[in-house]
Amino acid sequence: MHNPYARAVRVPRRLKIDLGLLVMALLAMLGLLLFHPFFSIQELTIIGTKRLSSAEISSAVMSTLNYRRWFIFPGASYIMADVDELHDVLMKKYSLSSVRIVKSFPHELAVDVQEKISTVIYDNGSTYSFIDPKGNVVEVRQQVTPIEWKGATVASSTVDLLGNGAVTHTPAVRRIKEELGDYPIIYDTRHKKVDADSQVVEEKTVSGIIEWFEFFYKQTNVPFGYIEISDERGEGVIKTGDGWEARVNLIENLDGQTELLSHLLNEQTNRSQLSYVDLRYAGKVYWK
Repeated sequence: MHNPYARAVRVPRRLKIDLGLLVMALLAMLGLLLFHPFFSIQELTIIGTKRLSSAEISSAVMSTLNYRRWFIFPGASYIMADVDELHDVLMKKYSLSSVRIVKSFPHELAVDVQEKISTVIYDNGSTYSFIDPKGNVVEVRQQVTPIEWKGATVASSTVDLLGNGAVTHTPAVRRIKEELGDYPIIYDTRHKKVDADSQVVEEKTVSGIIEWFEFFYKQTNVPFGYIEISDERGEGVIKTGDGWEARVNLIENLDGQTELLSHLLNEQTNRSQLSYVDLRYAGKVYWK
């Protein structure tokens, strides 16, 4: 039924033209942002790498971006670059504990990675070997040299020195890290025989060593030298690069121990006077 009160609303012709131009301008702007090289990811910054290669991660990021999304849109454009997808790719491809990716307009991408330690160096007094987080031998890498035994003669062999109480062994930390990588070093005074795929350290002990290594690296400015173990009951002695040692429990109350050590390090302004810090007793810390 015709409504006598209804009136047709006439849109001015000029307004129709202006709306059309606006739509065309928006489409042109979108096309510019999507397809112009200036708005594609060009500057890539990799942060946090220590053992992994920054170039390798950069290559993985660009390989993930350089494809056509839905067969049309370039994946490397600022708008289409999917940080969630990049996060998942990097976490699956590399041994990482975390990845943080930030886009900055118009063409920058920053990738901040935290590496997960999956390799530990095991020193039994005769050889340096790679072991995995479960304590299994992955590969024997090199021999311990007689010069690493204090009180030894140059002519002595490593085998002769094992079990000799007259001499003591100190791993060549600087050389080992330069040649094998910046991984935690375990010196096992039990001098266990190393065989391929054999377990030389229990998984819980390796896990605790890795946690202590990461604590020193991330939350202190004290260099982690190596850790000495003599059994699997949980106790270890961390030899620091500053010359003092931390006597710790590797499998119990790690959070409580690290909290106490952090507090002590903040209060102890003259650390050159430290000889040892003992954190093995719950809720207590002793130092000299």
